[in-house]
Amino acid sequence: MTSEEKQELSEFRKIQRFFSKNINSDHWDFIAEKLSDAHLSIISQIMKADEPKKVNWLVLRNAYYVIDRIKELKKGE
Repeated sequence: MTSEEKQELSEFRKIQRFFSKNINSDHWDFIAEKLSDAHLSIISQIMKADEPKKVNWLVLRNAYYVIDRIKELKKGE
């Protein structure tokens, strides 16, 4: 595994941990109600994958927008 692949995997795992932490939080119902279907689909695809290569690059790229949206929603509660 190249250093680039290791970094990509590390970043992918970081995104998965963020989503997992929020899904398992007491605030998830509120957050999920406010997210669009597209955002929920992105979360679902990332959580089901076991490595970044199994997720479309566009989904991975948009994961950061979903993360930002979740952070905004948590601030606004």
